[in-house]
Amino acid sequence: MVTCGWESLTSMTANEVVIAQLNKYEFDTELHGPDRHEGYRLFQKRINSHMHRTDLRSVWIEHIERKKNPSRFFPGPPPVTHYRDIFSAGSSAVEVSRMSLEAFEATGGKVVVIES
Repeated sequence: MVTCGWESLTSMTANEVVIAQLNKYEFDTELHGPDRHEGYRLFQKRINSHMHRTDLRSVWIEHIERKKNPSRFFPGPPPVTHYRDIFSAGSSAVEVSRMSLEAFEATGGKVVVIES
């Protein structure tokens, strides 16, 4: 997910997240480029190269599924966000659980922030 140019990469082999900023070209390509998600791919390649790794993957939103509300009187079901599945090309994944940063780190998770 991009927040003012910040992006996270998830390791395919470790319980690790790497956070860094897209450069101007990557950011502009993502916003205005003809190829969907090309900016994320360029970012992923650059950070993997910078860290001498090959396991980091960008997880972008593929689509949001909005289910129809069967009732006029009660709130409808929440939308389901489908993310890029980093383990299976062409597939998507959905959130099945959520944990705090403290819980992530307590279970051995690692967060690396690369500041430019």
